[in-house]
Amino acid sequence: MTDLHNLLSQWFIDQPVAWTTIRTLFVLLTAWASFHLARTILLRWIGRLIRSSRTDLDDVLLDRSVLRRAALLAPVVVLYYGVEVLPGPTPYLLQIVNAALAIVLMLLVGASIDAFQDAISEYDARSDVPIKSYAQIVKILIYVVGALMTIAVLTGKSPWVLLSGVGALMAVIILIFRDTILSLVASFTIASNRLVKVGDWIEGPAFGADGDVIDISLHTVKVQNWDKTI
Repeated sequence: MTDLHNLLSQWFIDQPVAWTTIRTLFVLLTAWASFHLARTILLRWIGRLIRSSRTDLDDVLLDRSVLRRAALLAPVVVLYYGVEVLPGPTPYLLQIVNAALAIVLMLLVGASIDAFQDAISEYDARSDVPIKSYAQIVKILIYVVGALMTIAVLTGKSPWVLLSGVGALMAVIILIFRDTILSLVASFTIASNRLVKVGDWIEGPAFGADGDVIDISLHTVKVQNWDKTI
């Protein structure tokens, strides 16, 4: 590949603009082609195998777009290696590609957690463990770490330096998101101590709740009333 690149660069040595355009288009077209190839393999071929399988547990990979987000890795990897043959400030382009890779991985891991949660819930629907709440807590942590790593890559600073700067804003953040933080703490307390589980009958006149608990998430507890309202 390097020899071919050197040979072509000799041919276009007197036409730098044309050579730059050709290299840029080649990298972009290769990334585009790799994305569609990955989508074809993952969504059509592997997706067809998943739909035709006897078990329904693997359907969560399609329902939660795990394979769709995995296909995004292909063009990012192509761009990562293709940046080396592109003109311009390569370090800055690499920073952008690395940030894109961090975002794609963050989305892929988040979708995988959702798929794992659905599979566990479907396999053991009567489990007293609030899998959904735990999964959402893990997703929040992953998104925070992913956002921190993305900013660190784009700015070229250490994540620890960014954390030290964020510490000064924590007081303001706590004041702004006070209700959300209290909701998270309450949900975590309910989940860890198993105060309420799916199937329990609870009454909350202030909230118009009087029926069975049908879902427990990180922010809400869904109750189906005796008249089928939620």
